[in-house]
Amino acid sequence: MPDDWDVPEYEPRVLQSKTSKYCIVTATWNEGDKCVNQYLQMARYSSEIDFIVVNRGEELISLDESFLTRKLCIRNLLQVNEPGQSSAYRTGLAFAMARGYEGVIMIDSNGKDDVSAIPSFVQNLENGNDLVQGSRFMRGGFHENTPFYRIIAIRLVAAMILWLGCKYWYTDQNNGFKGFSRKFLLDDRIRPFRKVFRRHNLQVYLNYAAAKHGFTIVQIPTSRVYPSEGHLASKIQSVGQHIHHLGDYLEISMGKHNPKG
Repeated sequence: MPDDWDVPEYEPRVLQSKTSKYCIVTATWNEGDKCVNQYLQMARYSSEIDFIVVNRGEELISLDESFLTRKLCIRNLLQVNEPGQSSAYRTGLAFAMARGYEGVIMIDSNGKDDVSAIPSFVQNLENGNDLVQGSRFMRGGFHENTPFYRIIAIRLVAAMILWLGCKYWYTDQNNGFKGFSRKFLLDDRIRPFRKVFRRHNLQVYLNYAAAKHGFTIVQIPTSRVYPSEGHLASKIQSVGQHIHHLGDYLEISMGKHNPKG
């Protein structure tokens, strides 16, 4: 990797060789069985896209290698210790770029997203789009059990803050189901492999930067379903975490995370 990329230390396990132009990067941490169940569903698309998993928990370490490769179709397993969702995705994206992939799809490992949209992401990257954003709120999309306060925060508050910075209106920018072209991720105006992206700000920044610098963006319908009861499947739960995340939007829209020079 280039010397100016700041990527957390990680232990790579290359389980299978690269077979596709595109890959999925997903990060898992304390997801329990949800991530394994999701990977079993994603395995249906292993003939058209490679899977890279960034693991910070214990979910996958103890699994037999034949199960990881034959059932879950995981090609690369990256074990990281540095905390933060953005740190994990920074690691996975950098690894994917170093391996020569032409595009990357990011998806959370908490089982909320309908993975049947994966071929649509691949097709839109193949068509030359630089950012493919999944949206549960656009025509054709679907969502269920989304807390009302989150709908207001996503569709009005966060969307407006981001629009003020980049003049592009996203219908579901918080949705972690996204695709990026190699051209976009390696553009010197973007530089996503910086230590400032640690908690939950990298995905927000990438949406901002794609619009700010005139890259080709498309939003596609996806489905997101929250559990009907019990623990909310999200790493952002407390009032303080929500305030901090809105602060990320403000800082990014004000250009505070733009590359120097």
